[in-house]
Amino acid sequence: MIRHDDPKTALPEFAHLLTGYRIAVNEIDGTELLEMYKEAGLLYEQKLKMLGNHLELIRSNWDRALRSPDDLFTVVTCSDDRGAWAAISMWRAAEETHAMQSLVSNGKNPYATRAAVVAAYRHLWGIGAQYRSSWYRPEHPVAADFGRRVALDHDNTAAVPLDYCPYRPSGDTPSAGIDIEPVHGTLTDDQLRLIADSHGPLFAAAGHLTGPDPRCNEFNRTWGRCGLFRYQVPLVAYARSRLVGIAVCQRGAFGVSPSLLENKCDLILDHTADQAVQRRTAAALLHRAREVYQDFPDSPIPVMSHPRSRHILDGLGLHRTRGYVEMITTRAGFRHACQAVCDSYLDRNQQQRQDA
Repeated sequence: MIRHDDPKTALPEFAHLLTGYRIAVNEIDGTELLEMYKEAGLLYEQKLKMLGNHLELIRSNWDRALRSPDDLFTVVTCSDDRGAWAAISMWRAAEETHAMQSLVSNGKNPYATRAAVVAAYRHLWGIGAQYRSSWYRPEHPVAADFGRRVALDHDNTAAVPLDYCPYRPSGDTPSAGIDIEPVHGTLTDDQLRLIADSHGPLFAAAGHLTGPDPRCNEFNRTWGRCGLFRYQVPLVAYARSRLVGIAVCQRGAFGVSPSLLENKCDLILDHTADQAVQRRTAAALLHRAREVYQDFPDSPIPVMSHPRSRHILDGLGLHRTRGYVEMITTRAGFRHACQAVCDSYLDRNQQQRQDA
């Protein structure tokens, strides 16, 4: 990745918001990050149950990625002299895309949290990131307010609602009449249109699906330099030569995302097809995806699909446990996104003063 600016001087119009705070990048290790997540309540009971006995593996993966010189995993921390702290983590999901996630704090100073977000955007700008992706739960009022404001930049941001459906492979059999083919070269225009229809206009580009290496073989070697991995396997489904579905099976170092989204399977169906065909397509894609996840730890595979597919997946026993909005912003939208976050904090502070 080509570095454009020193992250300490990038996006200078926001620099004043960091005054009075100590900003640090990757000055903690996996054990300290785990403790911060526990203190902030990010690792609540349901999530701890999902992660099971894998916390040591996750901590080890964090340590490996944090030591990488390739910006694979970044933790920005912010603290003040009164004991307030906030942290935000980012992991490199594709060659030019970083996933921004897990914004946590001890709740003592909301402006320390704002400063952490600003510092994270400055860091992404400085290292030359071209896309920023994130996921938020729409029922979370603060995250939803951030998301709504950022999404107003329609030219540079795409926000798509998705269902999270945990999938435990069983002894199911492949569906008759559906042909599944793994993609090794460039995706066709029809395949890219189907992806855009389900997951928005920026998903393919940010996910490295528009070029000649959609499986991210070269990028996987970058992760391999620290003993980890990151690749994806696109699967396409046809019914009598008609494209009816795609699964993008992503694989990465377990737990880089505390919600395991580094290993999500994006299930994309042609919603104009007959419902029986959609059901067989979903079943066939999930059956074939089992091969990609055969070494996945004992935890459900995170399947992400458009809400239009909910009744199809319900019929297969995959039930939505929570909803996300996936937001992707291009580099041209970083300034707007950063400003939107700042405005959100300012407006909420003014409202709190009025209510007091």
